[in-house]
Amino acid sequence: MICFRPQRRRLAQMKNIFKKKTLFILLCAVSCSVYVWMTVDLVPFGPVVNHKWTSVSGWADLFVFSAYYTGRDNLVRIVSVGPTLSSGRVVCSYYFLDDVTDKVEPGEEHVAGTIHQMRDHHGMAFNTLEITCPLKKGSYPHFIGLSAAGNPNNYLKINYPPTRSFKSKFTVCIPPIHSNFSHTTEVVQTLEFDQMLGASDFTIYYTSATPEVDAVLRMYRDAGVVKVVPWFIPNVDVHYHGQIASVRDCFYRNMHTSDYIVFKDLDEILLPYKHRTWQQLLDSLLERNSRAGAFIFRNSFLHKLGPDVIDGMRSADIQIAKIFGLYMLLKRQRQTVIWKYNLRAKFIVNPMRVHNVEIHEVKDIMKGYTREVVNESLGLLFHYKQFTDAKIKTVKDSAATRYGHELIERVKKIYHILNTQY
Repeated sequence: MICFRPQRRRLAQMKNIFKKKTLFILLCAVSCSVYVWMTVDLVPFGPVVNHKWTSVSGWADLFVFSAYYTGRDNLVRIVSVGPTLSSGRVVCSYYFLDDVTDKVEPGEEHVAGTIHQMRDHHGMAFNTLEITCPLKKGSYPHFIGLSAAGNPNNYLKINYPPTRSFKSKFTVCIPPIHSNFSHTTEVVQTLEFDQMLGASDFTIYYTSATPEVDAVLRMYRDAGVVKVVPWFIPNVDVHYHGQIASVRDCFYRNMHTSDYIVFKDLDEILLPYKHRTWQQLLDSLLERNSRAGAFIFRNSFLHKLGPDVIDGMRSADIQIAKIFGLYMLLKRQRQTVIWKYNLRAKFIVNPMRVHNVEIHEVKDIMKGYTREVVNESLGLLFHYKQFTDAKIKTVKDSAATRYGHELIERVKKIYHILNTQY
């Protein structure tokens, strides 16, 4: 082991330099950071999107975030949060931007909107809602205002399908990172692993994180890999920082710009067993079922704090994996139980074949298409978490180590960029 000590010291230094450098940059840019936090949706690493939560005029407890016209029907869909079992009146008002004067002018008469409750509210006082507003055929307003009586005091930009033809292959949606999220290596590990599986870009919802995580997100954003969506949801009793709302927004946001959308968390892998990439697996499944629109990966938990398992790994890779805490390579105790497809599952969808999604289910599939539950011999959702019950039965599953050496090389490269450029 003596010949690897210099390498161990260099890698440890890389992480220390990264931490010191990030803090130094933060201290040197306090005045600039305050300006950004005050003026650009409170995000410390620059303007990324123009959406933010806002209240609905005439309502004390109804909040809206974004508006989308999907082209499937004559409706504008608004991602919202409000009281569970809300049944009040919502009036939709449309506005047009004059191309010559740049003035916003009111459009057609007010129309009544409809409030739709999401089914999975987890017993909370507030729930994710979808408000739909009818739109006259052939009309394309720029903005929409919502109110209780037809007198909105703010409006949302309506997002239409883009005209560009380029599409990403796989876009990964990551729900809100929050509570001053500090797991830098988890972000790097997951984003690099998913790119090996075929991810071309990521949409990450952001509430709060440490300066080190901010630096990582800034680096990926600058590389064109990550889109960061500020997610400062109102302080109401809603499930897990409004995760359901973020999932719904991410679906509409990417449905016309990505062939497939992947829904998962940072501590999860949608892992193929017999194929190298998601595309190879989906191609195989589509050969048998060409009408599949959603690919459901059943969940199995792995012990995130269990003992390291290192067999089959190179000596140098073992050291690097331990220094960086690459638990996706080191932790292999998987729960023997594989959960049912409608419990704890995550999925990949073809957005042109499903209406919308929830956290663990794709309930609204379009007519003529089907859900494909991935057979456990072909792939599983690896969800890494701490086991609190010592009696949980486990089996060693080393499937993730097929990607071990490549993942380690990618992580080393990312930390080199962070240390030298950020």
